[in-house]
Amino acid sequence: MTRFFLLVPLLCMLSLSLQARELIKPEDAVEYRQAAFQVIRFQFGAMAQMIRGEREFTNEEFLQRSQALYTLIPLAHEGFIETTRNESGSRAADRLWDERERFDQIMARFESDTAELVEVAADGSQRQVRNQFRQAMRHCKACHDQYRMD
Repeated sequence: MTRFFLLVPLLCMLSLSLQARELIKPEDAVEYRQAAFQVIRFQFGAMAQMIRGEREFTNEEFLQRSQALYTLIPLAHEGFIETTRNESGSRAADRLWDERERFDQIMARFESDTAELVEVAADGSQRQVRNQFRQAMRHCKACHDQYRMD
């Protein structure tokens, strides 16, 4: 019975979330996801500088930035709603919408890579951090190469 009382509010929240998603203006969704990607780019930039030795590598900072990435990726992904397909200002290629399932898989892999990056950063091995960072960057780049217009 307790499970029932926990499940009902959860289902209500999911229903409201889906309804709210349909009410979002396309231009707001594009702006939202672009803002999330700007913050992702900032985090990746600082982490890349540490990886390349251009700034001091500290496990604490790298871990914090990894955690930020892990939080931001689903937020950016959330902004890819169908109504933004032909929205001006969007740099999403038509191919993204035609291959939505594949795009979602790449984003899921990117998120998974970032979750592993958080784990590796928490352990503190710089070599493993470098390897996992490169793996996450590969999926980030793969998405840009396939689904972003420049």
